[in-house]
Amino acid sequence: MLRRKRSQKKDSNFEERKHLKIKTTNIKLRVNILFAVIFVLFLVLLGRLYYMQILTKPFYADKLKQTGSSTTVTQSMPRGQIFDATGKVLAATTTIPAVTFERKASITSDQMRQNSIKLVAVLRDNVDASNLTTRDLKDYFLSDPKNLQATQAKLKSKDQVDSQGRRLTEGQVYAKLVGLVKDSQVQYSGDDLIAAELFKEMNATKLYATSNIASGNISSEQQAAIASELSQLPGIAFGTDWDHTISQGNLLTPIIGTVSTTKAGLPQEDAAALLKQGYAMNDRVGLSYLEKGYESVLQGKKEVDQLTINPDETEKSKSVVQAGSPGKNIKLTVNLDFENGVQQILQKDLGGILNPQNSHVSGAYAVVLNSQTGAILAMNGIDRDTTTGVLTSDSLATMNDAFIPGSTVKPGTLTAAWNAGVISGNEIQNDQIIQIKGSNPIASYWGSTNPMPISAQQALEYSSNTYMVQLTLKMLGQPYSPNMTVATTNQDKVYNELRAAYASYGLGVETGIDIPGGTTGIVNSPDDPESTMGKLLQEPFGQYDTYSPLQLAQYAQTIANNGVRLAPHIVDGIYQSTDSSLGSVVSTIQPKTMDKVNISSENMAIIHQGMHDVVYGGHSLTTGSLIGKGALTEIYAKTGTSEGYATNGDPVTVNNAIAFAPGPSPQIAVAVMVPDVSMSTHVNQDMIRDIINLAVQMKIIK
Repeated sequence: MLRRKRSQKKDSNFEERKHLKIKTTNIKLRVNILFAVIFVLFLVLLGRLYYMQILTKPFYADKLKQTGSSTTVTQSMPRGQIFDATGKVLAATTTIPAVTFERKASITSDQMRQNSIKLVAVLRDNVDASNLTTRDLKDYFLSDPKNLQATQAKLKSKDQVDSQGRRLTEGQVYAKLVGLVKDSQVQYSGDDLIAAELFKEMNATKLYATSNIASGNISSEQQAAIASELSQLPGIAFGTDWDHTISQGNLLTPIIGTVSTTKAGLPQEDAAALLKQGYAMNDRVGLSYLEKGYESVLQGKKEVDQLTINPDETEKSKSVVQAGSPGKNIKLTVNLDFENGVQQILQKDLGGILNPQNSHVSGAYAVVLNSQTGAILAMNGIDRDTTTGVLTSDSLATMNDAFIPGSTVKPGTLTAAWNAGVISGNEIQNDQIIQIKGSNPIASYWGSTNPMPISAQQALEYSSNTYMVQLTLKMLGQPYSPNMTVATTNQDKVYNELRAAYASYGLGVETGIDIPGGTTGIVNSPDDPESTMGKLLQEPFGQYDTYSPLQLAQYAQTIANNGVRLAPHIVDGIYQSTDSSLGSVVSTIQPKTMDKVNISSENMAIIHQGMHDVVYGGHSLTTGSLIGKGALTEIYAKTGTSEGYATNGDPVTVNNAIAFAPGPSPQIAVAVMVPDVSMSTHVNQDMIRDIINLAVQMKIIK
């Protein structure tokens, strides 16, 4: 039994060894087959490489030459020009000579540095190096191969890989090299700074693009000196640039605005939006007022070229994707001669009231609009330094500064009362002292204690404050009675009703002018702590809110235009030209309606007649009779005097007036504001009359 068991165990071990031997033989066979397949594939690959690299090498080399790569480059075009209404150039664009640099792939940083050094002697006076940064100087320093090699030697191997051990990109390594350059190594001066600036311009040029590295007053002698060295100046050539010069010294210069330089490029606050429109960071753009408002018109259309590049990085072909064109010209609605004439009137009439008793007078401002189109015919302002007495022009104050309007708002107050249903047509009320319990009395300027029945029309002619206050009390639902107490129940409601009427005429809201900027005035909300009942009772005769001269002129235009408010515009038309002339008209600016006053033709006629009587009423209380004396045409007007205090606490007034002419068929609307007057004057009336007379003489009024 024991022998049989041993025999069985022996047989079992034999079978296991036999099975293992067969399994090992199968694995070896499979491995050999795998190696054989790999060897065959390797032979196929070698054969393919031999076919491509040896037998058909000329074919693939030729195909590679035909393929190449492509890129696009852009070129800016000249900016459009700005002309006044008569064709006088206010902002001119001229072609100027330039030294250009075309960046090819074969041009090294050292070659650009050598170009810079060679050009310094010739272009020293044509290059501004004032905007160089420390980084710019370090880039110039590293463009010298010796400096680059010495700096690279300081860069340790561990500084050329990231935390994961991966090699840094070329740009990341260069940034580290820049960090190793000490400020003390780039203390350049004189010609070295000029060379650094020229290098900066070349280094900033996009591959295969061409940029102007110097332009302006480059003489023929300078060009000849550069031309003689062109073979030693890779990428350097001659071209043209454009210069946009805004005429200085004329009254419209501030309104025209400014344009950025190539160095300054896009303004930070607008850069993101402009880049989406296809601008480049170094493009020249309008920064303010007219230049900014009409940027899309004045900016030229860029030329876009498609370049095909050979594998050896030489240019193979060039095709125009988008043809470029100069920016369009714009013609203004303002005649510069009329603008100058208006300022002379402001200076003359203002000079007539300047004396020790009127030492606080701070300026005078006037705006003239075409009442039928909204076209701006004049925007003129004079600031006066109350310490030195020096006068300076300030046309922008007509849209950016605000003053208290006084009784000029009374046509708007009548409109609010008609809309509220508290007055009907030319209704009669007593002009009388208004005595609210616990408050100072409110009176009209003549101060009579005797009640006098007057109509709405006469309330304008005589400029009755108390007529307007009584309308406001009725709007509050509390008709006037002596020594009454006024509840604040409807205070906010009446504030809103008055201001809604004023706003429909353009007071306290955006004017819609076609250039950026302009104030809406100061109009405190009804829930403002300053918006008290006392202020509300001063609101209807213009002693609370403030408005700009432009808003006041638009108000006059709306009255003249029977309640249709038009957006003021300073651009008359857009023109296209291929030379320095205005060119042919592309489009003209059409009147833009901003609002229509809720007023009947009958009630508007009452306002018109009241403004006529302000000038020609003939009553002892008529407020604007001096406007009509010496007038060359019929003038409808409304004067206004608001009260305030100078910085030292002295009482002062703002002398205001609005008007339109001629008579019942107006062509122009005018507003004047003279702030900080210390004594009673009629300077506002003189200015209105003289400006309208000038418009007649210059055939602005036809």
